[in-house]
Amino acid sequence: MDEAEPISIASGDVTVTKRYVPEEFAVPTISFEIRSAGESPVEVRLEDRLPEQFSPERIGFHPDYDSEHWEARTDGRVVFESRIDPETTLVTVYGVRITTDEEAAAFMTEPELAVSTLGPDGERSDIEAPIVADGAGETAPIPVSRVESPADDDTASVAAALAAELRSGSVPEADREALREALGATPPERQRVQLGHLQARVSELEAYADAFGSFLDENGTADRLVDDLRTECEDLREAVEAAEADLAATTDRHGAAIESLESDLDSLEGSVADRGEIAADVDAVSDDLDALYEQVDELRRWRDQLGVAFDSE
Repeated sequence: MDEAEPISIASGDVTVTKRYVPEEFAVPTISFEIRSAGESPVEVRLEDRLPEQFSPERIGFHPDYDSEHWEARTDGRVVFESRIDPETTLVTVYGVRITTDEEAAAFMTEPELAVSTLGPDGERSDIEAPIVADGAGETAPIPVSRVESPADDDTASVAAALAAELRSGSVPEADREALREALGATPPERQRVQLGHLQARVSELEAYADAFGSFLDENGTADRLVDDLRTECEDLREAVEAAEADLAATTDRHGAAIESLESDLDSLEGSVADRGEIAADVDAVSDDLDALYEQVDELRRWRDQLGVAFDSE
């Protein structure tokens, strides 16, 4: 999915732009740019719905992008609630564990936006209706119907029926949330912030626990690693001791042969020296023979000369 396919909604002076950001963070993220152009602070409630069959456990909130203001609910909703000052732009994200563009496309749906203007004392002075998309892709407020007060008996019967529905667990979570807000049972902002922060920390700890569990499955506990290391050290020590014993036995076994070999080497060196002297004697005898050959040649020439002289007489 192309990153340049944002979805924008607005309520009053507040505009929210939703984007899919595949590569800016360590995991793919859904980014929300919340811009307030008004002159008064507002409280923004942004609700996004996860795709069906996508577990909230597969998302996480970035600690540098207002993670403490997010809450992941078991019914597949993720809710962001925070105060936005005038002329302010806030960017917040949540990460998703997905691998394909088809999975990313399922996240690009219209979120719901509700804006409450805050008075000077920080209390809500008016509430604007949540904004959702209509069939043409435009945003429009959710219609709100007014319920007239019935008689006391009717009120009691309706309340009893509502209590029975709540006990049976058949009331959807969205309706339960609406009842909490209507009855003033929604926790204060500080508690919601703390709860969101704790949920983010729990998500981080769960991810760490999963990674640590995989490591333990593959490598075992620290005690096991230490035991394995000790066993390997003992095996290595035994191998070294065995090698030293073999070396000592080999040295003892071949000691006499080594001494005899050294003696033979000494004798050989003496023989080589003697051969050097013999070679010198041979050279001297050769010189003497050469001298004798020259004398014999001279005697032969002298004899030939004498023979010539006698023949001439």
